[in-house]
Amino acid sequence: MVRLPQVETEIKPFWEGNTVGGADVVIRIRGEEHPGGSLICDFNQDLYGIPCSVDWDSFYMEDEAGELGYTADDERIQHQLLRSITAGRDTKGTITITYRNKFLPARPNPVMDMGQEAGGVSGSGENWMPRLTQEEYELDMKIFKDGLPDGAKVLWSYGEEHISRTMKKADLQETFYYFGLAKGVENKNFGYYWFDREGFDASEIAVWTSEVFLKMADFFRDDNEAYKIFARARQCRKSGGTALKRSYSYIYDPDALPTMTELKFLFPHEMVHNWVTLLDEPFGTCTWYVEGMAEFYCLVLPWRFGLASREELLEQLNDRAEQYYENPCAAYPANELGDLLFKDKEATTVPYGRGFFYLMAIDSRIREKTGGSRSLDDVMFAILERTKAGEVLQNEAWLQELSKVLDGDVKEEFEAMMKGAVISPIISCFDGADIEIIKKEGISRRDGKPCVTYEFR
Repeated sequence: MVRLPQVETEIKPFWEGNTVGGADVVIRIRGEEHPGGSLICDFNQDLYGIPCSVDWDSFYMEDEAGELGYTADDERIQHQLLRSITAGRDTKGTITITYRNKFLPARPNPVMDMGQEAGGVSGSGENWMPRLTQEEYELDMKIFKDGLPDGAKVLWSYGEEHISRTMKKADLQETFYYFGLAKGVENKNFGYYWFDREGFDASEIAVWTSEVFLKMADFFRDDNEAYKIFARARQCRKSGGTALKRSYSYIYDPDALPTMTELKFLFPHEMVHNWVTLLDEPFGTCTWYVEGMAEFYCLVLPWRFGLASREELLEQLNDRAEQYYENPCAAYPANELGDLLFKDKEATTVPYGRGFFYLMAIDSRIREKTGGSRSLDDVMFAILERTKAGEVLQNEAWLQELSKVLDGDVKEEFEAMMKGAVISPIISCFDGADIEIIKKEGISRRDGKPCVTYEFR
C-alpha cells in the first residue's frame, strides 16, 4: 500500500481588541521532494473580488537544507486570481511554510473570506489557506487557542483543536474555520455555533435543525461524518450564506433577524449539498442540478418528516414562484447565467428556480409513468451512488439515469431548459398537501414588463 504524504498544520489565531486579529500558520510537508521550479502550493490572491489575507512580507519557505526561496506567479482564471508558489531550488526533506494572516471585517455572501465580527472570526480557507499539490495526504491539524480569551473555541468543519484525517488537495481552502467566543448546540455529529451577542440566542432553530439534519442524513445514506453550521453577524439584505464540505456559513443581520420559517428551509437547502451534486464546471453547466435539487429536497423532506406545516410550505412555494417567474433573467441560457454568477443578483438566482420547477415537473412525469411506484428519488439515488463510487459526473449522467426511468428520449426537454425555457409548475411531490396552482399576471422585476406567474393555495 502506497504511503500518503504527511502534512502537519499549526494555526495560532491571536486576539486584537474585541475580535481575532489574524492567525500565524505553519505547514510542514513530509514524504515528497520537488525539483526547483515545481509547484509547492497556490493561494487565491483574489476570489470574486475578495483579497487574500496573507501578509506576503511574512511568507517564508525552508527545508532541511535551509531557506528554500520561492517564485510567486499570478494567473487570472475566470473568477479568481491564482498565485502559484514554486520552489526556488530542488527541495530536501521536510518543506516548512510559515506566514501570518491579517483578517478584515466580515464581508457579505459568498463567504470566501475569513471575516471579523465582535467576538471572533469566521469564514472559509479560500483567502488565507493554500491548496497543496498532493491529490491526497494525511493531515495532522492543530489549532491553538493560547492567544484567545478564556472560554474561546477554535472550530473547523471537521473538528476542534486537534484533528487527524485524510485530505484532498483543496480541503484546507474549501472548509470553514470559526475562532472566538462561540456558543453552540451539538447533537451527535451535528453542531450549530454563533458568537455570543447580547439579545441573540439561536438555540431554538439550532435544535430544530439538528433534528432535520439527522433525518436527512439517514435518508441520503450518510456516512456519519460531522456537519456544522457557523453563524456570521453582518448587515445584509437577506439571510443566506455559503456551503462548503460538511459545513455551512450562515450570514444573518442582527438588526433584522429572519423568521423561524425562513431558516427552517434555508438550512435544509444547504445540507442537501453534502450529498447531491454534479460537477458544475464551467459555472452554469450543472448549477440547475446542484441548486435545483437543494431547493427540491429542502421543501420535500421537511414535509415528509412532518417538520413543516402546510402554511409554511405554501409560503415557501409562493416565494420561489415570485423569485423565478418575475425574474428578468428567467429566460437566459445556462452559460450566460454562469458568466454572471455573483455579478448580477437576479441572474445568480435563476438556476435555483429553474432547477426546482424543472425537477418538480420531472418528478410528476416519473410518478405518472410508473403509476406512483417511482419518483425523482430513484434518479437522484442512482447518481448519488455513482458519485460515492468516485465518478465525476455532469449532465450526461442525469440524462442517462433519467432515460432509464422514463424509458425514452429526455434530451429535448432538458436542452430547452438549459437554453432558457420557462417551466410551468406541476406538483405531485407533496403527498397530502392538496395544493392548487393559480396562473396569474405578474410584473418582471427591474424591467417592469408583464409576465406570467403562479400562486399556490
